[in-house]
Amino acid sequence: MEEKFHRFNLVTRLTHLTATILLVMLYATGLRLAWFSGSSPLFEPGGLLDRILPTGQVYRTHLLLGLSLLSVGLVYLIDLQLTGRMYRLTALFFDKKRDYRKKLFYLSIFVVCAVTIISGFSLYIGSYRGAAGYAFMKGLHHYGTALLLILIVVHMVDLVFAKEFRINSIFLGYTVRPFLNLRSLVISVVVAGLVGVGLYRLSVLPKTLPIERLDYNINIDGHAFEQDWSEIEPVRLQAANGANFENTVSEITIRGFRNDLHLFLLIEWVDDTRSFNRNVIKTDSGWFVQVSEFPHLFGETVYYEDRLALSFHHGSDGCAATCHIREPAGMGRHFTSGDTVDVWQWRSISTNPVGRAVDGWWGRYDNDTTGGRHTDNLASGGCFENLNREWQEPFFLPLGVSMRYWIDPRSEHVTPFFGDEAVSVGARVPGIIVTPPVGDRADVSAVGAWAGNRWTVEISRRLKTGSDFDFDLTGSCYMGIALFDNAEKKHAFHLPSIRLEIEP
Repeated sequence: MEEKFHRFNLVTRLTHLTATILLVMLYATGLRLAWFSGSSPLFEPGGLLDRILPTGQVYRTHLLLGLSLLSVGLVYLIDLQLTGRMYRLTALFFDKKRDYRKKLFYLSIFVVCAVTIISGFSLYIGSYRGAAGYAFMKGLHHYGTALLLILIVVHMVDLVFAKEFRINSIFLGYTVRPFLNLRSLVISVVVAGLVGVGLYRLSVLPKTLPIERLDYNINIDGHAFEQDWSEIEPVRLQAANGANFENTVSEITIRGFRNDLHLFLLIEWVDDTRSFNRNVIKTDSGWFVQVSEFPHLFGETVYYEDRLALSFHHGSDGCAATCHIREPAGMGRHFTSGDTVDVWQWRSISTNPVGRAVDGWWGRYDNDTTGGRHTDNLASGGCFENLNREWQEPFFLPLGVSMRYWIDPRSEHVTPFFGDEAVSVGARVPGIIVTPPVGDRADVSAVGAWAGNRWTVEISRRLKTGSDFDFDLTGSCYMGIALFDNAEKKHAFHLPSIRLEIEP
């Protein structure tokens, strides 16, 4: 048995070599994702690890590497079964000559590996229940990968110091006859490949939101008082990795329908705080935008506002295909390989007071200052900073509490800034000027209301706007969603797309 145990065929050697390479790549992409989620204190931006770890579409790459490793493991197992060498595994647990501690050790490797794969897949597709469920799955995955690495290192050290020097024998030792069983190899690769492809298709399988054609018209006010909404079947999902949310997670409910002219969406999500925190503050050296003393790696997370972003895609890969971590510069960018993605962004301060969402689009990154992100044309209006940066002073001051969160220059409760002698150092005034947008950027109506630790946002847009940068909302398309809790950039997201099936 010992002589047979230390003989290897080509499949064994190739699968061990491939698995080793995939594991190294998995840990590299996993470290990048841990850094991106804010859960890895191992390296600083700009440091050695930051420079050498993968960038770009890391989420999808990590998923594909994990599924590839699973497929390689299946190739090995199926080949052992077909070539009658399953004793290589059964002997690990049932050989009476083996120490029980070794048996427990190998069992631990298999269990931890299974837990790591299952928890990682669950995190990707959002298969958990609420903030507590996400924290549990994330803990399983993070601690599982750390423990698995320790077990692998111990396993390799054990093999190196074994009398037979088995690591060397796997690649350069004795071989079995035949060295290559072509029939077994083909069957193993085909079966394992089908399993891998099937799991990938399952991971990107979108939830379907049916958009029925109804003879309704909704008053866009953010309250969802209409009985019509309650009669529509919702889609429920989770978004994770957002700053300030409980365990970075929020639960989302989405409903939608269309009438002859418009698409209507009702989106609700959990947010424990209503954030109206964009100010300019007076200092000894002038007025400045108020920011945190210790800013977050991914932008402001204390003095900002709540936001909702929706992206509309032609392909089912959705937002994951546009997310490029640490590429080409900064913390990350959204851009496409050439397709146009329609993007709507509702903001609690910058757009909500005038009942609009910013209408924009993502395109190819062409080394421009926008990073592939653009807004539709604006004829007039929109939102702007209430700060003249040349003179370091605000454009307007509020005259009452009705303008304590934003500035509407049309209101009688604001006044142009003519000096601040009567304003003490440390005083804060609203940091955003809000006016109704005019032009292509004003195509999307959206109003939100916060109550009971939840935001409720009603949205509508014409099915066809005639703009080159807007989707025609007919047939089917794919929607991505992101939530910002008082955060400039660090948003919660749901990686698999939502498929909108729009009834003709």
